[in-house]
Amino acid sequence: MNRARSRCLALLAVAAATAWAPAPAGAQSAWPPPPAGAQPAWPPPPPAAPYPGWPPPPAQPGAAAQPVPPAQPVQPLEPEPAAPLQPAWPVRPAPHGRRARPVQPVPQVIEEATGPPKAETWQGSLGMRATFIRSAGFDAFSDNDVLSQISLAIQYVLARRDALAFAVGAAGDFGGRDATARSAPSSISLSRYTAIAEGRYQFWQRGYAFLRFAPGLLHGSARVEDSSVPGSGGLEDRFSLPAVDASAGAALRLSGISSPIAAWFTADGGYGWAASHQLLLAPSAAARDQAKLAPLDLGTIDPRGFFMRFAIAVAY
Repeated sequence: MNRARSRCLALLAVAAATAWAPAPAGAQSAWPPPPAGAQPAWPPPPPAAPYPGWPPPPAQPGAAAQPVPPAQPVQPLEPEPAAPLQPAWPVRPAPHGRRARPVQPVPQVIEEATGPPKAETWQGSLGMRATFIRSAGFDAFSDNDVLSQISLAIQYVLARRDALAFAVGAAGDFGGRDATARSAPSSISLSRYTAIAEGRYQFWQRGYAFLRFAPGLLHGSARVEDSSVPGSGGLEDRFSLPAVDASAGAALRLSGISSPIAAWFTADGGYGWAASHQLLLAPSAAARDQAKLAPLDLGTIDPRGFFMRFAIAVAY
């Protein structure tokens, strides 16, 4: 095997020497000769040997081939020692003679960030109102000085800036009392219709304070049942008076902060004023008979006094 390789290498060397032998005299060169001192561009330099000793030098004719040096063995990579495993949670040191138990991890509670509540524009409320009326004319229709009424209101926030807001709306209070006047059943009905102008200050996400001014009209109807009166059998007086309310109160949010529809509990108190009226109850008769029937005079009623109101409001 080595002899055949040596022969092949020797033949290659002889062929290379013959190809580069100088041309005979008078022969034309295939390209202009390079200038003096310039290195020929061909043949290119032999490639670098992959490792020392290769390729082996060509053997001289009649000389023994050089043996190929054996390849150097590659040193195997030594694996790095692995780091000791750490527990996923701290281990509490155990007393002497006991086995250590891992501490159970405490679950983390992520609280959902909640922003400020949505600004509410409309609000409707339903509640009860109690007015203390100290008037001689009211005593004919009530055993005490309290007038209880159902209170309805609707409001719209017209302007808002930071914690301040201004709302407008309308309200109605409806109620009455029954008693006995001069041994005859008597009743009175009072309805108050007002326009609302309300200023609010929201001191807390779940609460705000307000001042309310509500001018309007008080409509009343007083009646005494009298069987001796011909025709209808009763005496009646209807009247309408100017009125105004002024109150202060606070509201507490009952629903969640993030709820699009809010429920509020409101409470306020103040003074409700109305003009005085002379109660003259007359029967409902034809115009020609009115002069024959004398009206019943129950005195002057002053439908005004301090009041308190509690309501449940829904806003969105």
